[in-house]
Amino acid sequence: MTGESVSALSSAEADGEDESPRELNVGEDDFEALRRMKEDWDESYYEEMRSQGYTQEDEERRQHWLESVTGEVSLSEHLLEQARTASDDLEVQEALKLLISSLDERGFLDDDLSTIALRSGQSYEAVVNAHTLLL
Repeated sequence: MTGESVSALSSAEADGEDESPRELNVGEDDFEALRRMKEDWDESYYEEMRSQGYTQEDEERRQHWLESVTGEVSLSEHLLEQARTASDDLEVQEALKLLISSLDERGFLDDDLSTIALRSGQSYEAVVNAHTLLL
């Protein structure tokens, strides 16, 4: 900027006028300074973390977090989770588990309900009730 343009901006600012947004000029030196600041902060942060030590509690929290991270859940896993709260009747809950384990990869039953009940030894009524809950 020349001396004239600086004084022109100063007089416009003094009058409270903002004619146009000012351009911010950033050079390579500015980026280098920011990079160094980030490196310094990272280094001091990690030094502080190392000085505090890594406790068994930290490891347990880390393990809990890793175990709670969910990946893709299969249809049967999702349905089994829902089946736990779908009915208070233990026989129907067992029939739900049976039906869920009988689903093919597309989520359909290959056999009819009576065949599933006969093969498993479950009561037909419990299998029908479980099937109704799955629908």
